[in-house]
Amino acid sequence: MGKIKVLHIFPNDIFVGKYINGFTHYINDNYEHLFYLYGAVTQQSDRQIEVFNTSDVVYADIKCEGMEQYIERTDIVVLGAIPENYDMIRKINQSIPNKKLIIVPYGRELYRTSDLYRCNDENLIKRIDEQKKILINRSKLVVVGEVGRKYIRDFYQSSPKTVLFDCLNSLEMNVKFERKTVKDRCNIMLGHRGTATGGHIEVLESLEKFEDKIDQIICPLSYGNKGYIDQVTEAGKRLYGEKFHPVDKWIPKDEYDAFLNDNVDIAIFNYNTSEGFNTLLSLCEMGKKVYVNPLNDSYYDLAQMGFPIFKWEKEDIDFGEIRKPLDEIQQAQVEKATINMKQNYGFQKWFEILERI
Repeated sequence: MGKIKVLHIFPNDIFVGKYINGFTHYINDNYEHLFYLYGAVTQQSDRQIEVFNTSDVVYADIKCEGMEQYIERTDIVVLGAIPENYDMIRKINQSIPNKKLIIVPYGRELYRTSDLYRCNDENLIKRIDEQKKILINRSKLVVVGEVGRKYIRDFYQSSPKTVLFDCLNSLEMNVKFERKTVKDRCNIMLGHRGTATGGHIEVLESLEKFEDKIDQIICPLSYGNKGYIDQVTEAGKRLYGEKFHPVDKWIPKDEYDAFLNDNVDIAIFNYNTSEGFNTLLSLCEMGKKVYVNPLNDSYYDLAQMGFPIFKWEKEDIDFGEIRKPLDEIQQAQVEKATINMKQNYGFQKWFEILERI
């Protein structure tokens, strides 16, 4: 019996390298993997990918010409991020009726299109959402937590099997972080990328009255919407001067994690959609104090995993409470949740999923 063929269709972005490494190095005994990466071929992605054979990866532009022939020759399709382009999502739907489909939403694209984009074409929005519904109803599995599962049921009237785990990072990323704390330091990390859903300026303005108690605001802005990034940078410099540190250059994942572990005490994610789960998970494992907008599914997903997670609410801010480090009970929760995550939510869960599907 030949190997089971798995086609992974992903945007070619900064997240894809560790994912590819995980499969090519660890989950290849019974499977033949092909990675179809669409969009711009970025140097950031290429630096992370070390595949056994260059034929394991196919690069395509956003039109994805020829994608159908790869789907035709495969047994299982893993779709990373639901496409936001109508023609592409329609093309995938037309090509996969008889294939086993696993959907790995990045987060926000799961939601109603009109909630995410400023678009006056109501007919286009309706057609995109209809294609999303078809796609989700055809899936065998969707990688989401409880909130995402409920949204799929309520909005798409669908009940596919769902599972929550750290599906994008490879096995080698499941390492134990050395937990670092600096007494009396207050370095705040604000968000993980520059998109308007993050409400960065709202947070900057709400914390301005505590500026004298803040040492640094570290604001990752290496990708996102350039116009919005410029607005956040201007507001940060105006309100906090030299204390505001935009991270506007891409940093490899391992170096980025080390940077966060060394420099961040508190993280605030004000995104009002499901965003930043993998970064938040790393911060939780590091033992950082993490505040998340409760409109973000990640708040509930991380709580479900057992991590101490705090609601970010801009009203009645108790800054003394915010800057308190985790107490002994909460640190024990981090330790227990981390062990549980490695056992039940780590990348190795792909072994179980591919066997079952």
